[in-house]
Amino acid sequence: MSATEINPTERTLRQKWLLILPVLIPLVILVWTGIHGINFGNHPDEGNKIGEVRRMLDKGIFIPTFYKKPSVIYYTVLLSIVPDIPAIVADASIAEEVDRAGDQPVQVLPVAATYATNDNLLLRVRSLSLIITSLSVVWTYLLVLNWRDNWLEALLAASFLGLSWETAYHLRWIAADGYILMFVVLSYLYIWLYHNNSQKRQYLWWAAIAAGFAVSSKYNVGLILIPLLIVVYWHKSNWADLFKTWCNMIGVFVLAYLLITPGTILAPEHFIRGVVYEVTHYAEGHRNYSVIAGLPHLLKNIEYLSTVFFSPYVFVALPFFLVGGFGIYAIYKEDRRWLILLLSFPLIYLLYMSTQNVMFVRNLMPLFPILAILSARGVMFIVERINSQPVRYAIGAVVLVALALNTYWLVDAAQRINERIVHPLKDPFFDDFIVYVEDNPDQVFSVTHDVWFSWVADRQLEAPENIRRIDWTSDDVDFMVISQNELRQELPVGEREMFFRSYHQNSYNIAYYPSLSGESWAGERRVILIPIDVAHRLNLTDIWDEKYGNSDG
Repeated sequence: MSATEINPTERTLRQKWLLILPVLIPLVILVWTGIHGINFGNHPDEGNKIGEVRRMLDKGIFIPTFYKKPSVIYYTVLLSIVPDIPAIVADASIAEEVDRAGDQPVQVLPVAATYATNDNLLLRVRSLSLIITSLSVVWTYLLVLNWRDNWLEALLAASFLGLSWETAYHLRWIAADGYILMFVVLSYLYIWLYHNNSQKRQYLWWAAIAAGFAVSSKYNVGLILIPLLIVVYWHKSNWADLFKTWCNMIGVFVLAYLLITPGTILAPEHFIRGVVYEVTHYAEGHRNYSVIAGLPHLLKNIEYLSTVFFSPYVFVALPFFLVGGFGIYAIYKEDRRWLILLLSFPLIYLLYMSTQNVMFVRNLMPLFPILAILSARGVMFIVERINSQPVRYAIGAVVLVALALNTYWLVDAAQRINERIVHPLKDPFFDDFIVYVEDNPDQVFSVTHDVWFSWVADRQLEAPENIRRIDWTSDDVDFMVISQNELRQELPVGEREMFFRSYHQNSYNIAYYPSLSGESWAGERRVILIPIDVAHRLNLTDIWDEKYGNSDG
C-alpha cells in the first residue's frame, strides 16, 4: 500500500471524527463566555450545597442529610475539592505532628472540611458544573447527527441550545437543573439508538442509566421513564419478553439512581422529609414566584418557552419556536413513533409542572434540547422544500444573523460582569440610566429614595426636571423607577412588561428571577424602569407605599 493510500476503515473513522468537530463552535462559545462570566455575584442557594458537603466531610460520611434535591450536585462540590488533596494531606500531616501526644489521631476528612468554603470552592464548583453540563450541547449534536445523518442540522440544534442565554446563565449556577438537562438529552440519544436498532440492547441500558442519573439530579424528571417504557413496548413481540425487559430496564434505572443518591435507602428519614418538603413547597407557593396552578401557569410556561428560551430578542425567539411546528410535521411524516417518543416526556412534564403553584423556569430546562431539535428540523424541512438557491441562502443568512445576535448577547453579558470585577466601586449601569433620562427630557421618571440618593447624594449631581421623587399619582408621570432590592420579594415572576428597561449586569433573566439580587459589589444598583400603568396594574405603587411610606423625607 502506498503512503498516499488510506484504509477504508481509517477513512470512515476520520470522517466520523470530522463530523463531530462542528459542535465545538457552540460548545466553545458557551464555555468561554460562561467562564468569563462565572464571577457574577451571589446566588442564595449555592452556599447551602457547599455547606452540606462541609458537614459531610466533618462527620466523615459521604452521603448528605439534605434531600430536598438528590445528590448529584453534592458530589460535584466534592469533586471540586480534588485539586486540594495534596494541601489537605499536608495539613493533616502537620496537625498529626503537632498533636502526636494526643489520644485521638488527626482525621483527614475534618481537615478537608476546612477547604469546603465559599471563598475556596465557589468559582471552582461553578466552573466545573458549567463544563460538565455543557456536554448537553454535545449530546444534542450527536443525537441529531445519528438520527438525521446531517451535520448541519445537528449543528443547528446544538447552536439553538448552546447559544441560548437561558441555557448559558443557568449552567453557571451550582444547581441541579443543568444536570437534568444534560442527562435527559443523553437518555434521548440512547433512546433513539435503541429505537433505530433494538438488537443492540446495551443502548436501552445506557438510556436507563442516564435517566437514573437525571432523577439523581432532580426528582421531577422521573417522567423520562415514559419514552423508555414506550420504546420497549414497540420492540417486543410478546408480553413475557416485554415484562421482563421492562423489569430489567427499571432495575438498571433504580440502580443508577441509587448509585448517586444512596441516601434514599441509607437515610430514609432525611430523604422522606426532603421530598415531602418539596412537594408541599410547590403546592403552597413561594413568595413572588407563586402562580395560579393549571392553565394560568401553563400559559406562562408556554410564553417563556416560545418568546424567551431561544433568544433574549423576542423577534428571534418566537420565529425559532414557531418553526418547530414544521419540525413536528416533518417528523410526523418521516417516523411517527419517533415523534411520540420525542414528545411524550416534554408534553407530560410540561403539564405536570403547570399543576404546581410555584414557577421557577429552571425546571423547564429538560425541554430545551427538545425544542432546539424540533426547531432545527423545522428549518431544514423548509429549506429542503425550496428550489430557489438564493432563497435558501437568504434563510441561512437570517438564521446565521439570529445566532450571531445570541452570541453577541452572551459575549456582552460576560463583559458586563467583568466590568464589575475590574471596577468594583464603580456602577456603569446606573450611569447608563442617567444617560437615558437625560436623552428623554419629554418623559417623566418618578424615582424612589434609593435611586434618588444614588443620583443626587452618591454622585453629587443635580437631578434634571424630568426626575420626580416618589410621585406615583401625577398624570404626566411615565415611569416608576426603583432599585430591585427595594421590592425584590414583591416583584411578580414572569411579568416582562414590568421591565421596560433595567440597568444591571446581565447575569440572569431578571424578569424570571426578580428576587435574586446577585449583588456582591459595593455601590451597584439594579435600576428598573416600570411603565406607570403597569406599576398601578400590579399594585407596585401601593406595595411600595405600604412597605416604605409615601414620603419624600
